[in-house]
Amino acid sequence: MNRAPEQGDLARRDTLLDELRALARDYSDHVAVRQRLASGLVDTLNRAQEQGDLARTDVLLDELRALARDHRDDAAVRKLLLALFPVGTLVSERPPHSSERTQFGHSAPTSGI
Repeated sequence: MNRAPEQGDLARRDTLLDELRALARDYSDHVAVRQRLASGLVDTLNRAQEQGDLARTDVLLDELRALARDHRDDAAVRKLLLALFPVGTLVSERPPHSSERTQFGHSAPTSGI
């Protein structure tokens, strides 16, 4: 799958990725299948980012998030995602906008303590 873009055959890459998705659906309890799917998704994501294809990047990130969410205990998937976004990676230049709740002194009511 990694050689598909080098050969200029992005359609072939998409076909292989679709086959991995089908295998992952049919064999959802097999770690090796999930690992290959995660690897293919990460590789395709990297290519989409290199090409500046933001729409495809978003779709692939959503699929990776779903894979990680559905298989939280899968070390192979977690390892690939950590390689993609290592701990400490700057994801945003600033924190998200504060919500209306920040004006309150407590995040939850006290219990009289």
